[in-house]
Amino acid sequence: MLRLFLFFPVLVLAQELFLLPDDAEILMSSYLKKVQQTRSKLYLYTPYLNDRDLVKSIKQLAKKEVKTIIISQKPLAPDNKITHLALFENIHVYTLKNSKERNMQGSFICIDDQEYFLIDDQLDQNRLKEGYSISLFQVGPCKTLFSTLLRRSDAY
Repeated sequence: MLRLFLFFPVLVLAQELFLLPDDAEILMSSYLKKVQQTRSKLYLYTPYLNDRDLVKSIKQLAKKEVKTIIISQKPLAPDNKITHLALFENIHVYTLKNSKERNMQGSFICIDDQEYFLIDDQLDQNRLKEGYSISLFQVGPCKTLFSTLLRRSDAY
């Protein structure tokens, strides 16, 4: 109840709201389109990344010299594609330091410090299509969240 109460102001101010699994395809299409339009910086926090299209888009951004910062809990987990992205120039991968932060739920994508997606699950296509969760898109500053996460993480 408290979690919903604290989350409510964010829901009211959201530009787009996605109810999963019903809106999973719309969400994936929407965030991929926004990610592909990134001009200077992309921040991504997710415990697990299994979205092939997102990985492909992030690789293309790296070739365009867009700075990409990825924070994860366990980048070496089986099938977690974050480890592969750490090999590319302009992509920086970090892990959270202590166990309290490693239990953080959800995924956050911040595009050019002004547009962001909050997803109440991991970036795993199968989980987004099968599980019940919520996601939203918001326009506004989002760098503060990632500044805090970066202070609490180590370079991979």
